[in-house]
Amino acid sequence: NGTLEPVDGGIQLNIEDRAVLYYKSTEFIDGIETQGVAVSVRPEEFVISKDSGLIEGVVKTTVFLGLNTHYSIELEGGALVDVVEESSIKGVYTHGERVFLDIKQEKINIFDETGVLNLVQGVVNDNA
Repeated sequence: NGTLEPVDGGIQLNIEDRAVLYYKSTEFIDGIETQGVAVSVRPEEFVISKDSGLIEGVVKTTVFLGLNTHYSIELEGGALVDVVEESSIKGVYTHGERVFLDIKQEKINIFDETGVLNLVQGVVNDNA
């Protein structure tokens, strides 16, 4: 989870007080103010790397499933996230290996703190 705040004609998303992503203001509903948010990322929307990324973690489990490989990654704060990556001939990440995660920015869902209202422009909010 994180915070969302207007900056210089855009919107800044801070995740875990470190990771920062920038968006155009037009990508969000009108009237965005600085606020706490709940961030939802599907496992296939993470990009895993050995070299660099927004979020650092350690591989806890690796499950090779043919077309895809599923990972459980423990983040620095102790949270576990699931990551699904298309299997590659380059091999898999192994238990205990330090990795970095990036996020496919255009795929993130960002909700208000209650988790009810999606703040991303174009999303239909049934409960709003």
